[in-house]
Amino acid sequence: MLTLSRIFIVFFTLVLFSGCAGLRPEPPQVSLVGLQVQELTLTHVNMRADLRLFNPNRVALNIQEVDYALALNGVRVSSGKSLSPVRVAGGKSADISLRISGAYLSLLQLIGSLQREEALSYLLDGTVKVGGIGVRNLTFPLREEGVISAEVLRGATGGQMR
Repeated sequence: MLTLSRIFIVFFTLVLFSGCAGLRPEPPQVSLVGLQVQELTLTHVNMRADLRLFNPNRVALNIQEVDYALALNGVRVSSGKSLSPVRVAGGKSADISLRISGAYLSLLQLIGSLQREEALSYLLDGTVKVGGIGVRNLTFPLREEGVISAEVLRGATGGQMR
């Protein structure tokens, strides 16, 4: 009888651990909700990209890091990493802001569009690294693309170019 209970305990433990090892959360859904030009000169542009991260899982996810590259009108203008981790509860959303600074050479190709206040296409590409209680550390791809309208660009720069 003692060996039967030991077998049951070993079997139960194996089932429990195999269930936890197979836990793979769904990737967070990332959308760009804002892109603001904070400073625009002839040598650089500083922007802030506001992302909304939605967690479709039941368990909370700790967003450890967001690695990103931003392209405007097909020109890669910036890349970097988020500065602080964010916890997103299960079934909830959280916002994260990324500071983006563009290099002079990349911006030369965009200055004409910015001065004419044309809409810009954007591509935000990268990875989202997550972890959490009961969730092993995982990396998910990030890809968001769209168009920033001329009205948004005018509002972000205050209607004036430097």
